[in-house]
Amino acid sequence: MDIIAVARNILELEGTIDTGVDYIREQVADEAKSDVINGIMSVMVDALEAILLEIKDIEEEFPGNNVNEFHTGFVYALSAVKNVCSTGGIPDEQLLNVFRDSFVCYDSELKRCLEPYVLC
Repeated sequence: MDIIAVARNILELEGTIDTGVDYIREQVADEAKSDVINGIMSVMVDALEAILLEIKDIEEEFPGNNVNEFHTGFVYALSAVKNVCSTGGIPDEQLLNVFRDSFVCYDSELKRCLEPYVLC
């Protein structure tokens, strides 16, 4: 596993999540755009699942961190979003907040662990 590449992917992903969630939040009232919203969520979910596969073993690399705990919380939120989108639904405000918050916690802990590798 190229830890530096993984770290950079995670750092770049934060802006994508924020932009996607903000856009979805703005468009949620417009049912006509549900296909667009589902498309955006699908792209985000696919990107996140790819990242999760890359960093699956990261908690073993950094003993004494909370990555595994945050990973579990984020996977639950990601699954909930994926389930809503797979049925053609649009994530509601509460689910979007849980999704973003769980990603922020996860992302923050990963950044803390990966910072020494990115800075070298």
